[in-house]
Amino acid sequence: YFRGEWSKARKVLMQSVEHSPQPALNFLLAAQSSSAMGESDKAEEFYLELESGEHADSLAAAISRSREALDSGNYDQAVAALEGMEDQAVGNSLLLRLLKDAYLGAQDWSRLVSLLPLLKKAGSLDSEQLDHLAERSYGALLSEAGDADEQSLEKAWAGCPDEQRKKPEILAIYVTQLLIKGGDVAAEKLLQKTLKKSWHPQLVNLYGQIGR
Repeated sequence: YFRGEWSKARKVLMQSVEHSPQPALNFLLAAQSSSAMGESDKAEEFYLELESGEHADSLAAAISRSREALDSGNYDQAVAALEGMEDQAVGNSLLLRLLKDAYLGAQDWSRLVSLLPLLKKAGSLDSEQLDHLAERSYGALLSEAGDADEQSLEKAWAGCPDEQRKKPEILAIYVTQLLIKGGDVAAEKLLQKTLKKSWHPQLVNLYGQIGR
């Protein structure tokens, strides 16, 4: 297996599975060998056995499936492979990283926001990285909500933590969406309140657009 002799490795793995101390590992490596040879149907057979067979290890199957999907850029497939695995992510840094990469690649901002507390607790990211990820996620949620309706926008804004609301970049996204929807009065009040405390070029520029 480790020499890349996939066909030979799979054959040996299956011949020895009944006497293996860890049959789940045999099925896992057989699935990966099949994937490496481009035999997705065969890989699926082994993954299904690994997920629900006599020696099932659904977590190992999910991790392997998601890694293969991420490596090939199939982010939605990676998300699907990890469905229902969030509860097992506590204390599992590899699973946390895979969930983060899958949600980020699929632009699943709601799930990414839900994952932030676990990432923080696990120390998977330093404070700067975590803050950047949070800002990107909440900003994207605001933009998406703004593309929907005013009620969705207000709900998304209410869901932003205080530390995110205070950021000029996040505030700018919200105000931009307000202006698009004709919420000039609300945008003006919010910008006036903010600019009295601190000056920010992007917010000043938005203020100048009110009423135009």
